[in-house]
Amino acid sequence: SITEGQVVPQHLLGSPYQIEVVPASTNPAACETEFPTAVTAGEEFNITIRSFDAYSNPTSHSVDKFVCFLEGGDGELFVRENNNVFSVSKNRTKAGVQSLAIRHRTTKTHIKGSPFLLQVNPASPSAVRSRQSVNGAIGKRKINVESSSITTLEITVVPFDEYGNSLL
Repeated sequence: SITEGQVVPQHLLGSPYQIEVVPASTNPAACETEFPTAVTAGEEFNITIRSFDAYSNPTSHSVDKFVCFLEGGDGELFVRENNNVFSVSKNRTKAGVQSLAIRHRTTKTHIKGSPFLLQVNPASPSAVRSRQSVNGAIGKRKINVESSSITTLEITVVPFDEYGNSLL
């Protein structure tokens, strides 16, 4: 007879046993997300999700789907890359802090940390979109100056990127 805590000197009949741990259903609160916290307007960036159950086991259930909602945009479905990794590529053109919400499509539950904040920085200045003023006159292309006088011109340039975001 064997009592609790006693070491068994040999394997039990049929051992060692093969035990398969099957993950529970995906728990959105246990999922992990990767994405840059700051991006440049007009540049593509990736958002990646790794799905897990409540016990930190990777999940690969066929019913798992995730949806990404960026401020001012429609929901977009993530693509499954492999068993428990999902990704989506996004592009934002409006500079500023934007809300990024990611939800499990079936349960409509936010994943851990969602909604997130995403900083979209303006792109490089664009000569076409930037605005200038000469002596306070915005956008004037021709300034009349008498040739016999000394004139000081004050030129101000307000830089904008190609998406219309101010760089000031």
